[in-house]
Amino acid sequence: MRHGVRVQHVEPDGLAARYGIRAGDHLLRINNYPVHDALDFLYFSARKRLRLEIKSRTGGLKTVCIQKRSEEYPLGLTAEPLQIRRCRNRCLFCFFHQLPPNLRKELYVKDEDYRLSFLHGNYITATDLTEADFTRIARQRLSPLYISVHTTDPVLRLKMLGRKQAPDILQILRRLRRHTISFHSQIVLCPGLNNGTYLQRTITELAQFYPYLLSIAIVPVGLTKYRPRAAQLMRVTPAYARGFLHQIEPLRQTLTRNLGRCILFLSDEFYLLAGRNPPSYRGFDMVPQLENGIGMVWQFYEHYGKAVRRLPKSLSQQRRVGVITSKLGESVLRRIIMRLNQIRNLRLDPLVVSNRLFGPTVTVTGLLAGKDILRTIRRHPGYDTYFIPANCLRPEDDLFLDNMSLYQLAASTKSDVRVVPNDVKVFIAEALGAIHER
Repeated sequence: MRHGVRVQHVEPDGLAARYGIRAGDHLLRINNYPVHDALDFLYFSARKRLRLEIKSRTGGLKTVCIQKRSEEYPLGLTAEPLQIRRCRNRCLFCFFHQLPPNLRKELYVKDEDYRLSFLHGNYITATDLTEADFTRIARQRLSPLYISVHTTDPVLRLKMLGRKQAPDILQILRRLRRHTISFHSQIVLCPGLNNGTYLQRTITELAQFYPYLLSIAIVPVGLTKYRPRAAQLMRVTPAYARGFLHQIEPLRQTLTRNLGRCILFLSDEFYLLAGRNPPSYRGFDMVPQLENGIGMVWQFYEHYGKAVRRLPKSLSQQRRVGVITSKLGESVLRRIIMRLNQIRNLRLDPLVVSNRLFGPTVTVTGLLAGKDILRTIRRHPGYDTYFIPANCLRPEDDLFLDNMSLYQLAASTKSDVRVVPNDVKVFIAEALGAIHER
């Protein structure tokens, strides 16, 4: 690792500026600890008393001593971003290798970086962790991590990762446990590969790591029209999903009973494909692995009962809303749309988008592209408002996967488009015509 991290930005009225630190300076050490990257900066600067060794942008060396009001008090500077470690796996099912051209540029960055796993919940296979990495993880208490396991069978895992050799995943997890590092795990389920007895073995062996194992998420393999044909992967069909749920439910219940808490979670997509309602997560302080599509349906409807009790019987004027959604999303929204359509002068219609970008096998809302949504709106003109699901957009700049912006979409349709988050209360307020500040 290189020594020193560059200061990217300094708040004009912050502590760092007050002590003469400028953008372009390099932080070399904090309290005598070498600083190699932004994570080191965050870790070592979480103290009240700081001694910063700095190489200024002009080349001089200086030492700055700072007394903060509290450990959480910000220094008022931003370190340069992490230099992302790239993934060397060639996973048979990797979504990265199934992407079309001309998408948002960050989608083409395939990372395998334990620092991003800790900071942002990115999944790693942990195949390329070095001795220095394990030492740092233990010393800085980088817990929890997010580990893609897929299978604990060593031969099958090599095949799935596209590797000739890699450390045994169980040995890696044992090492994390020895250092009391907790982790979430995920299994991308590929019919005909890591299902059946392989899956049961994987779940059973992972469960032995509880309580350091925080959760196991099983998600269906995603296959686009760009997938490599050599992989010969099968998709999760509605029939397969029904059979899978029937087989996995007893194991899930047994684990919950034996451990005293639920650790095995299935993506909502399995239930929706099978034509079933996903389970309730009432009683959980936080739904584990929400970003993996677990509990999103429950989160949307969490306050449904209270929200519908105050609905009006009619609106003072007619209002028509086109609800942009995917094939699976339509089944989720059916309940609330049917209820709102009982209000006189209000009409909501689900407008199901055909996913031309990725192909018809991709049926989730979060992978809808701006151009496909635009095409759908043009085919269904005349609505007062169009609802766009928030998970289609990058939140910081409202960009769709295909680089179309929300502004471009609205300008191209000359329509009122509203971004609606995953919350039934906001959905109802927007449907009734209330203004929601995003």
